[in-house]
Amino acid sequence: MAAISFKSKEGWQLIEIQIVKGPLSDVQLENVALLYGKVDKKYQSVEFCRYLFNDNPFGYSYHCFAVNDNFAVGHISLIPIYIDTPQKRVVSYKAEAFYIDEHYRSEWVIINNEEVPIGLALPRALYQYAKDIGCELIHLLADDEIGKIHIFAGCNLVPVPVKERFILLNYKEYIKKETKFTKTLLYKLTYFIQSIIYNLSLTVINTVVSDLSYIQRVSGSEADLPELPVHDHYQWTISQTEEYYRWFYQSPYIKIYYSIKDPETYFIVKEGENPGRATEIIHVNIRESRIRTLSRVMYSIISIAKKNKSSCIVYKQFNHNQIPASLASTFSVFGFLQKRSVLNCYVKTEDVYYLFIENLVYNQLFYVQF
Repeated sequence: MAAISFKSKEGWQLIEIQIVKGPLSDVQLENVALLYGKVDKKYQSVEFCRYLFNDNPFGYSYHCFAVNDNFAVGHISLIPIYIDTPQKRVVSYKAEAFYIDEHYRSEWVIINNEEVPIGLALPRALYQYAKDIGCELIHLLADDEIGKIHIFAGCNLVPVPVKERFILLNYKEYIKKETKFTKTLLYKLTYFIQSIIYNLSLTVINTVVSDLSYIQRVSGSEADLPELPVHDHYQWTISQTEEYYRWFYQSPYIKIYYSIKDPETYFIVKEGENPGRATEIIHVNIRESRIRTLSRVMYSIISIAKKNKSSCIVYKQFNHNQIPASLASTFSVFGFLQKRSVLNCYVKTEDVYYLFIENLVYNQLFYVQF
């Protein structure tokens, strides 16, 4: 552990910046849970933090804590993950769980005779440490507001175009952060239209669900690990190693929905971690055009998402990937609509190769925190 002390701008408090290589202790995991759990409720679970930071394929992660009077008031982490490039396999570090206690966000610290906001000091300190130990690449996902901080810390924005298919299940939760009246009205109208289409679909589809099942965890054998699609590696992307798959499927939020009568047709789903969050269909494996089976499994996913009070169900397509006609038809039957958006991927590196979207094969494995 390395510790560097910085004096606050007010001159009265001493804020210590601690850089820690995991695995984290129970106390450190609790500190992360108390801080970032305010933003993302799944982090309130110490066991989930242990799964993410300690039980990943590398067995460790790097963390930067801001500490005042032995009390953690800020945190950011870097989780190691293998990246495949045309030349070689490298280790990238995914920035995650960045949070500053609201009572300390106005604090400034002095670094190398430069006054810096504490919110910028943490990523700068951790990114510099990563560079010093030989890290070639850091990547992360963030919204525009948080992304500005990472840009000041040396990251570059790589915008990822996304085509989304979605169905609203609870429009009130979906529009909580929406401030424009016209968009609020549009989403409300969308919800009612999709509800009508969904209810009509149930009258024309024989939704026999007794033959449906889903699994949450794998038994450990290689045969039990459904694979996500493999991309050509002339671009850079997340390495799809067996170790990563096993970690991925051990998430408490990843489930595999399938029909017992046709187990080769299955949906890999990330369920909403708590009421109001989205349920995401990550991948669909289709043996052949079986709309009946797809419809039955989709009905099961929607039913459970409603029970879990998810705000919506979304399926994202990256890199202009096409989907089978039978799957597109299934989405349409249940009232899924389409929209285009942009996902903000931030990259810190000295190699400009990583900064061009045409060199990136983006997929859901970039999320890391499952």
